[in-house]
Amino acid sequence: MGTLAYMSPEQAREMQVDSRTDIWSLGVVLHEMLTGHLPFGGATASDILVSVLEQEPGPLTEYLPEAPEELKRIVTKSLRKDREKRYQITKEMLLNLKALKRELEFTFNRKTYG
Repeated sequence: MGTLAYMSPEQAREMQVDSRTDIWSLGVVLHEMLTGHLPFGGATASDILVSVLEQEPGPLTEYLPEAPEELKRIVTKSLRKDREKRYQITKEMLLNLKALKRELEFTFNRKTYG
C-alpha cells in the first residue's frame, strides 16, 4: 500500500492509482528535501491519513522565505488533492523544474558576473 506520509489521497482511499500517484509522492519528497519537513503528518497513522486527505501543506515560505514563486507553484501543483489538477505526467514537472533551474542560474550569473 505504501508509506502513509507519501501516499496520495486516491491511494489512501484505496482508489485506482496511476502515474499521478507517483507525482504526488515525488512532490512530498521534494517538499521534504526543501524544508526538512513532511507536508503531511500527525502523531498516529489515522492523523497522517486525515492530513493527506483533508489538509493542505504549509506554504514553502514558512520554511524558505526566499523560495521563488515558480518553485512554490511546482510543489503546490504536485501536491494537489485532485489528481486532475496535479501534473499529469512527470515530463511536464521535469520541464518546469529545468526551466526554473535555468532561470536561477541566469539570475545567479547576472548577480555574480554583472
